[in-house]
Amino acid sequence: MHLKTLFVSILLTVPVQAATLSMEECLPLLKAAELDPTPATYDQCGFNDPNQALVEWPPILEQNKLAHALYESCIRHPKNPQSSQYCKLAAKLGDGPAVAWAGDLYYKKDQIPKAMSYYNYALQRGGLTVEQEGQIITKLGMLYAHPNSVYYNATEAIPLLQKAALKRSAMANNIMGYFTFAGLYGIQKDDKAAFAYFWRAVLLGCPAAQENIGLFHMAVEQKELDMQTTLDLMSQRAFTCEASKEAQVELENLVVDLYHLSFTPQECADINYYAERLVDTNLPFTGKKECAFSKDMQEINQLLNK
Repeated sequence: MHLKTLFVSILLTVPVQAATLSMEECLPLLKAAELDPTPATYDQCGFNDPNQALVEWPPILEQNKLAHALYESCIRHPKNPQSSQYCKLAAKLGDGPAVAWAGDLYYKKDQIPKAMSYYNYALQRGGLTVEQEGQIITKLGMLYAHPNSVYYNATEAIPLLQKAALKRSAMANNIMGYFTFAGLYGIQKDDKAAFAYFWRAVLLGCPAAQENIGLFHMAVEQKELDMQTTLDLMSQRAFTCEASKEAQVELENLVVDLYHLSFTPQECADINYYAERLVDTNLPFTGKKECAFSKDMQEINQLLNK
């Protein structure tokens, strides 16, 4: 190959780094990004640089009321002591994700009335991803749904959890799976619908739902567990997505092996069927890389088609 041709070839294969734009160039782009946040805009405008994001930009952003840009400054540098003040300012300016961030802050501090107020305001403000909406609605639903909550109100809880389940909330799908399997709170008992909810939860990354699927099969198909025992075990896994630490549960005359899914690449390909059929969105799944049931797919298809 000619030396000049080789040199040009090397230049063409070297990745091109996006240049950081000037503040004058960025300001109109950031204003546009307030309505349609684009990560690339914040990348090009130096928001990955703590000095620019936390020192140089904030006075300009505050003056121009660029709330989401302030929020980007905050979440991109969470360990910096200055970050939280920009999230708070973004929330004060009404940025939806920042308002949700403030709600989480009060939620962790157990200041629930304030958290609920911020969550509802965040939903009104908008600008949230489907997942963020689902998480917020799930938290509101759980406050009403959990029997130990002082806000317990099943009439309020069920519509919220049903809505959150459609907004890609793994937790909401797991809870609705249990409620539907048990026939609680006025929901008609429906094994097939419960199975679909649990599967959605698995696809969206909820290990506890894997255990609930195992309990489902032990009760419905294998008849190894009676219904009350199954519901008692499921209730322990309804309001969490964390996998149990123990591998077995000892009952009076029975040792139950907690069921966890095992996956192969072929099964992950097969599970696209479930993605299309059971999850109400075409967006990617957090659990898709480990997304197949270890039993025979034909058996599951038969169950779904009953």
